[in-house]
Amino acid sequence: MEICMLCERVAMRNNKKTMNRKRLFITTGIILLIISLIPVPMLARDGGTRAYRAIMYTVYNRRTIWEEGGYYGHQVGIQVFILNIRVFDNTRFDVRRIGAYTKFS
Repeated sequence: MEICMLCERVAMRNNKKTMNRKRLFITTGIILLIISLIPVPMLARDGGTRAYRAIMYTVYNRRTIWEEGGYYGHQVGIQVFILNIRVFDNTRFDVRRIGAYTKFS
């Protein structure tokens, strides 16, 4: 009779240890997931582009002074990358002819 009770106690202890390990693993995973979703804002020196970077994703709010084939202007829009894969891009190029204006607008 005492041997069976001893076996039950040992089994209960092992079950508690595995439950504590599972809780610790799940809690650690949730904390790491939350940390990977917190963005860090950055400002580029290209005319006003802002980047919000996290481990899992990057969002660019573009406002870049750009020159392309005799034209200059601004690249304007938003780009979203998830795990470094572009999932959204609505950037456009606002064009001004070189020589038409003396300064960037």
